[in-house]
Amino acid sequence: MTVEPGIPNGALDRCSICRLEQEEGCVLRGESGGRQQPPLRAASRGFKAGATIFRQGDIESDAYIVLSGWVVLSKILPDGMRHNIDFVLPGDLLADWCLADSRSGYAAEAITDTELCAIPKLRLAEAWPKSPPLFNRVAASQAMQRARLIEHQTLLARRDALDGLVALVVSLFTRLNHRLPARPGEHFALPLTQTHLCDALGVTNVHISRVLRGLRQQGILQILDGMVEFLDPEAALRIIGANMSVMPSGKGRADRPATRIPSRTV
Repeated sequence: MTVEPGIPNGALDRCSICRLEQEEGCVLRGESGGRQQPPLRAASRGFKAGATIFRQGDIESDAYIVLSGWVVLSKILPDGMRHNIDFVLPGDLLADWCLADSRSGYAAEAITDTELCAIPKLRLAEAWPKSPPLFNRVAASQAMQRARLIEHQTLLARRDALDGLVALVVSLFTRLNHRLPARPGEHFALPLTQTHLCDALGVTNVHISRVLRGLRQQGILQILDGMVEFLDPEAALRIIGANMSVMPSGKGRADRPATRIPSRTV
């Protein structure tokens, strides 16, 4: 991985969080763990919480891997309403890696302080013919993200807000910990505001407040002070069903501790 001048070497230490590194070798390091040929000239970029990474309609010259932090992808509809289509977590890919000159169909904003690994798309275009495994790994990761988006849209169309909220928090827990919530009291930090949740589920702040109160009163889960706590994880899983595509594929263990990430209050 070639780092641009002025980029701290400490950014390289975060390569181990990348899903592609864990599965078949980092997209930037090549098949043998060495430097990708041709060099992709990856660089680290930092964004403060609330900063715009790119806007809807922008032509983005770089592709990204999220090294740390949370990012929200959103689309502004013709009537001016905002719809949050996905939350991007550490290790996820950001932007379209395969199209060098396409306009983005959505905006990306840092929810927390965020660090990205930026790779020029022109370098990627040069690398595809010379490294089919590189292309395959990127394609597989982006296919997983698209499957998650399809699942999210299905939830909006087929489920009510309570089901949708439970599915969202279970999905986030699973992506962070590579397993389902298994025991009462398990929790994780959720750096999302109620507005983030409303714009993801297509409901009002009043409605989401009622849903949160109902989940707490039913003893299923609660979101307080930026933390999600599963009071009855079995009940939560019954609500969403066991066949969701956001569920893990056998990786991870039930005794793995939940990930803790700095957050802001919901």
